[in-house]
Amino acid sequence: MADAGEDGEQSNSKGEGLRTKNEQPEDALEIKKPNVVLSEADPLEELGEVQSVVERLALIKAKTSGEYQVLNEGSVVALQDRTVIGIIADLLGRVQSPLYTVRFATKEEISENGITVGTKIFYSPKHSTFVFT
Repeated sequence: MADAGEDGEQSNSKGEGLRTKNEQPEDALEIKKPNVVLSEADPLEELGEVQSVVERLALIKAKTSGEYQVLNEGSVVALQDRTVIGIIADLLGRVQSPLYTVRFATKEEISENGITVGTKIFYSPKHSTFVFT
């Protein structure tokens, strides 16, 4: 049974913590890899390196400052061999040193793609949007 607090937060007896009334459990979020194929003609820019991997999430530390622009959520990211691994899910941190997150459907998908701490991640300007800071 869930109890609603003053701010719309709900707790439950399953020990899952507090959630706002509109927040969905992470398992309910459908994570799909974009249907994009990057050819040799598509330019790639280095985004940065994987700083950490936690559960089904990779945290990428940007190579360059975001003082002019940062990638927006939904931008396509890939490995150096042009294998598309997903999209930017969230932006974190300071503008001077942005961090990007990429969510995966399973933990196994991360290891199948060979993503570990230090893996270089790239983005396709053709399949990206930017937030000007």
